This record gives sequence, C-alpha cells and structure tokens, in this order.
Amino acid sequence: MRIKRFRYFLLTCLCILVFLSSESINAGEVTIDWLWVNSAMKTGGVSRGYVTAEPNPKKKISVGIFESVAGGVGPMMSSAGWMAAVMASQILGIDLTNYKISYDIFGRVDGPSAGGLTTVAVMAAIQGDRIRDDFTMTGTINPDGTIGPVGGIPQKIQGAVRAGKKTVIIPYGSRYGYDLVTESMVDLIDLGHSLGANIIQARDIYEAYEHLTGKRLLKVRPKEDIFPDIPKRVFDRTRDAVRAWHVRYKETEAKYKLIPNSYKSQDIVRNMEAADALYKGSLDALLQGNISVAYGRAVLSFTIGFSGYLQADVIRTLFTLQGNPKEAVKNYIDLYRFSQERVNSFYTRLDSERISTLSDMVTLADTYAKVIQAKGCILLSQNFERSMIAIEKLMQDAAASTQESTRPALGITVTKSPYGQGLLVNAVVPNSLAFRAGILAGDIIYRINEYPVNSVSDVGELLQQTRIGDTLRFFMSRGNEQISVSFIYDSGVSSDQESSSPQQARIQQELLDRWFQKMFLTVMFYKMSEVSIELAQDRLNIGLGFGEKGLPRPEAVKGLATLFSVAADANMRNFESLFIEQEADKMGISLELARMKLMEEDLSFGLTYASYMGFINFPPTSDVARLGAGMELFYATSGLVTKYYSLMAEIDKFGNVVKVGQEQALINMLDLAVKNARQNIILAKESGSIPVWAQLYYEVGKYSREGNLNDKLQALISFWNAAAQSRAIYFLSGRL
Repeated sequence: MRIKRFRYFLLTCLCILVFLSSESINAGEVTIDWLWVNSAMKTGGVSRGYVTAEPNPKKKISVGIFESVAGGVGPMMSSAGWMAAVMASQILGIDLTNYKISYDIFGRVDGPSAGGLTTVAVMAAIQGDRIRDDFTMTGTINPDGTIGPVGGIPQKIQGAVRAGKKTVIIPYGSRYGYDLVTESMVDLIDLGHSLGANIIQARDIYEAYEHLTGKRLLKVRPKEDIFPDIPKRVFDRTRDAVRAWHVRYKETEAKYKLIPNSYKSQDIVRNMEAADALYKGSLDALLQGNISVAYGRAVLSFTIGFSGYLQADVIRTLFTLQGNPKEAVKNYIDLYRFSQERVNSFYTRLDSERISTLSDMVTLADTYAKVIQAKGCILLSQNFERSMIAIEKLMQDAAASTQESTRPALGITVTKSPYGQGLLVNAVVPNSLAFRAGILAGDIIYRINEYPVNSVSDVGELLQQTRIGDTLRFFMSRGNEQISVSFIYDSGVSSDQESSSPQQARIQQELLDRWFQKMFLTVMFYKMSEVSIELAQDRLNIGLGFGEKGLPRPEAVKGLATLFSVAADANMRNFESLFIEQEADKMGISLELARMKLMEEDLSFGLTYASYMGFINFPPTSDVARLGAGMELFYATSGLVTKYYSLMAEIDKFGNVVKVGQEQALINMLDLAVKNARQNIILAKESGSIPVWAQLYYEVGKYSREGNLNDKLQALISFWNAAAQSRAIYFLSGRL
C-alpha cells in the first residue's frame, strides 16, 4: 500500500514538473487607444481597440485583424500587427504557434507609428497585464526592440488629451515635433504640460512596457560582459576573402582605365573615385587588423566600381555598334548573363551540406538567403530585358507615327499578364492616346468595351472594328484597385500642338534614355546575381565549423522560419504602401515604374526587392532556407521603413543618404542598437555557440557609425543583423 502511494506521489510530482516546465498558455485581452493623425485636416485623435491572445490548439501561427469600419485598417496597420507579434515572440522568448493573436479595431488606424503600442499590447495580453486607461503611445518598433521616431506628434498629443489621456509616451529624442497647424517646431513636453498631460520619452519596448502597464519585463542579460574575440580561423578565412575581392576590384579598375575618357561622365568618374577610396580604406583596415571592416569595404568597392565601369562601357558599346544593333546588344548582355542553372546548382549543393551545430545551421541559413537573392536578381534582369524590347517597339511606333497613318495607334505595348488573365502594359508612348487617357505602365487590361482581351491580336482585331470618333473604355486593375478609363478613338492632333518634328525628337530621346537605363540595369542585376553567389560562398568558407551546441528541435526552426517569412512579406507590402505608392501618386506613374525608379536610385532597395522576388517566386523548400531568407528580408525591409519613413531620409542620385529629418533619433537608435547587439552576441556565446557572422556584422557597425549619414544607417542595419542572428541562436538553443 505504501509503495502504491509512493508511486502515486511520484507520478503527481512528475505531472506538476511537466506542467511547470511547459509554456503556460492563457487567454488575455487588452484594451488600447491607438493614436492617429490626419495631415490634410491637421488634426489627431484616438481609435479604441482590443488585442487578444488566446490558446491555439492548431499550433499554427495565427494573426487576425478585424475592423468595424470598411477599409478602416490600412495595409500599414496590418504590417504593424505582424511586426508586433514577431517582436513579442522574440522579446518574451515564446513559441508564437501556441497563440492566436487578434486585433479588433473600432475606427481608422494606419501607419507604423502604432507599432510600439501594439507590441506592448500583445505582450500584455500574453502575460495577463493591462494597459493603464489614461496612457497611450506613439512610435514605431524597430527589430531590436528600440522605439523609432514618427511624425504628427503635436496633433496626436492634442487628440489624446481630448480623449481623456493624461500621459503620452513618445520616442526618445523626439522632444521637438513639427506642428501641422502653426507650421513650426514645438516643445512636446511643454505642449503636454499646457494641455494638462505628461509627456514621457521611451528608449525601447522595455521602458514603454513599464510606463504603460506599471510592470517590468524580464530582460535576459549576459552573466558577464566579456565580448568574445573573433576566432583566428575566422580572421584567416576572412582575410583570404578580402584579398579575393581586392583582385576583383583591380581587374574591374583595369578594364575601366581602357575606356576612353570621352565615354565617362562626371557622375561615372565620381563613382570610381568613391570605389577607389573604399578600396584604399579596405587596405588600411586590413593592415590594422580590422578584418570585418576590410571585408565590408572590399565588397562595396567592387560593387560601386563595377557600376561605374559598366555605365561607361554601355555608353561606349552603344556609340561603337557595328552590324546588326539588336544582335550586338544581345551579345553584350550575354557576356554578363548569369544562368539560373548555375544558381540552382549552388542551391542544391546547400541542400546536401551536412551540419552538426547550431552555429553552422545559422550560417547555412544566411547562405541560403544570398542564393535566393541571386535568383531574384536574375528575375529582375529578365524583367528589365523585356522592358528593353517593349521600349524598342515604342521607338519604332514613335518613328512610324511621323508618317501619315490611316488609323491612330494607342501608344502602348502589352504582353500576357503574369498574374493570369488580361494584358500587362509594359510601356506608354508620351503624348499618345493611351498617355492622355491616363493609362500607366504596369496596368493590367482585362476588357476593352465589353470584350475581354487576352492577347495582342485581340486588341488589334478590336481596333480594326473601331471607327474613328468611337469611345473606347478600358477596364483595368492598378495595384489593388479596379479602374476604368474612357477616351475618343482619334488622332488627338490639335492646331496648338507642337510641330511633329521637335515633338517626335523629344519622344525618341526620352525613350532612348529609358532604354539605356534598362540595359544598364539588366547587366547590373545579372552581375549582382553573381556577386550574391560569391557572398554565399564566403558565408560557407568563413562561417562553417564552429560552436558546440547541437542542432535545435526541427519544430522550433519551423516555427521561427514561418514567423519571419510571414512578417517579411507583410513588411515589404507595408513599405510599398508607406513609401512607393505615395511616390507613384506624386509622380503620376504606376507602382511598377515607381518601384523601378527607386531601384535605379537605391541599390540597397534593388537587392532587397530581389530577395523578395526570389523568396516569392522560388519558395524555399527547407525550414533552414526559409529561416535565412525570412530573417534577412525582414530586417532589410525594416531598414527601408526606418530609412524612408521614421528618419525621412533624402538620397542623392548615387543612392547616398545626404539628409535625415530625425538625426538625433538616429544617434539614439545607434546607441541602443550597439548595446543590444553586443549583449545578444555574448548571450549566444554563453549558450555554447559562436555567432561568426554576427560578430563580423557588429565590428562593421562599430566603425561605420563614426562615418557620414549613409555610414550611420548602414551601421544600424549591421547592428540589427548582428542582434538578430545572435538572438535566433539563443532562442533556438532553448535558453529563452
């Protein structure tokens, strides 16, 4: 009898231990008031909402956003909801598949400025805490948990006070904000006091959580603040990689010097001077033993140097064409065409790579990300190449339109829509019928009048049956909108128009400039595909063979991979809604053309979009690959949001940041980012792993933050990458 009782006692204790060791899943609901600002009306206000976290028996990531007003929740709020779920999972160290997160919003909310408050609400719901009724907050949430700057704070404070709030949390370093009504900078703390409200600046999510809930979040800290040295094997391998990039740069420089100066514009010369300065800076860093800095500068010197060389070489090629011009251009592009087969071969090699430690798994994930980027670069090159063909057709049409024609041309080139039914508008001739009607490149035409169109011949047959003076109505999709445009089918010639000769000459020149740019981008992104593969090879050569901690549970990898993959997709959509769509509206062009224009100006966006294209069109087959691609894309898109939204960066024609609207905020973010990256690297080391690439990112960030604005922004991304990889290692090690 005693034995039975003892067994029962042991069984009871075991059950209690199992229960205590598992993640306790409770349902919780938090009431919050999101702040918003209407720039057109120059006013602010609040929208009531509820954030709920409840047990998820299906064990699949579930984030739902529910609105009480049709269209009340914009895509930017949707992204903020996913970002909040990701950050809550990372900060609390929980498996998000255990929860169903839902947002019920009553009113209109949009913009990343809700990110900080939303993240606090998710964590409070999970932990059973509540947000104080008379508190609210504005500020973005950055990938390392810091609070980022936002606009419209004076109007938000006024709206909060009208709603009965006594305390408003704002991002640290944002004491002064632009008042939309007075059109001047105001002291936000003084403004709050004048309205009877307390204004508090918060550096990160930990401070924000304590202010909003009155509870402290447990923050995991290293046992000792001893930063690990870069292993000698990593130093030696990185030094070899630096020398290889130096050779590539010098070969490119030698080819550039052979091109006559008459083909080199001032911009091209400036590009090459910047590349040479980076090359010399890499040599200096190598001599001083700053191996990570030497590596970063070496890669950048080659990339910028090749861009300058390529522009000069394309100009020379176009001016010295012989024989069939089209064939000559095709042959030139073929010199740089990087095959999908070669990228696929490298990808297959990664699938067969045998790893045994957590450190090596994270290195392999990072390598997959570069290969997927390479796939995306090839896709972009192919798209640019198709644009070249479309523009060539437009140039032919423009030349033919100078002659008398019995039937007017629409002035568009179309191809089969890649999204299914309909025709994709590739280009529009300036001042043509389609141009004057408002049709944009990137539109998808589904019907003309009542007739569906799915081929070029459909359009041709319809026009043959259309009489001069008839009305044509085009039914199209533009982004997420369904639109229609109508116009009279005629020549559109009026007596006050310019004479055809100067007008046609201008149109031809515009088309030629666009064609040249597409040719440059075609070759450039083929080359970037090759560069991405070289970087992937560096990842393997430098980062494999380290750490003691064994491989994590497959389900833990799968959960983290799914989380970052979904969040990365939401983040990219957020950036497009937040910035690119706004730019498209300002310039009166399609989303596709605005996206392409930004690629031309900012190579970092081009490479991020290439990663996105590769990720969407070639979905990774393994969880390790999904984790690597999802993490890189998530942090890259977060950097874009910070750059163009939070900091309001202005860039020059070389893609360099020359001004930010929130410079003090950038300095504060860097101070916190370097601290977070350092702590996470030490934590990863304490867990039994060696975060090789995280350490290299960290060292690059330390030196870059002392440079110009462009360098400081690059430093911020480097610190975020270092913290992300280290925290992923710590999370997957089971220590969180």
